[in-house]
Amino acid sequence: METVDFFKTLNKFKAMAIVCIFLSWVLTLIFMVLFILEKNGKADMTYIATDAGTFLVKRNELAVRQAWEVKNHTKLILEHLFENDIYTYNPNLEAALHLMDNDIGMKTRDLLTKSGLYDLLRKENAYTKIYFDSVLVTEMVQPYQVRAYFKQTVMWRGMNQLVPYGVLLSVSEDSRSEQNPFGLLVNKFDLIKYEPAISEKIKLVPDSLKGERR
Repeated sequence: METVDFFKTLNKFKAMAIVCIFLSWVLTLIFMVLFILEKNGKADMTYIATDAGTFLVKRNELAVRQAWEVKNHTKLILEHLFENDIYTYNPNLEAALHLMDNDIGMKTRDLLTKSGLYDLLRKENAYTKIYFDSVLVTEMVQPYQVRAYFKQTVMWRGMNQLVPYGVLLSVSEDSRSEQNPFGLLVNKFDLIKYEPAISEKIKLVPDSLKGERR
């Protein structure tokens, strides 16, 4: 009887050990799945530092790029390039270069250098301001295609000159960063014809925009 009881007890311990091993494997598998999900979730997150604080940014569940992101990236780079005074010209140009690829960046830098804009800003204490008429994303498949139409007002000595611009941009995906918050990169930048009517406000009050200087 004692021998029979011993083997019964031994079999019970074996069964318990098998159950514990099985449960251990199940828990390990669950932890692995949770770890992978957490890792993949963090891969779609990034942090954006602003004057108001640091914020978590996460792409939507389908990781689909939204048209408004492309539009805002376009507006940001155009503001850097076309809104300037003697103090903001160089910082804005450097900021714009982080939003475009190297080839386009170097061509843009050379074009602005040859335009004489910096000399005008310096000698005449001039400044520029732009007003968007429309920014259209015409193709939301990479590379994204964007058309932007805006007016640049150049102001100096109580006078101003209105210059209309149309631009065609090709935009591709890039890494998000503090310098490139939308994670996009301009790789094509072409001027296109745009001849809008001049705003009545600017016609009647030539220097009415000075109060909006940034």
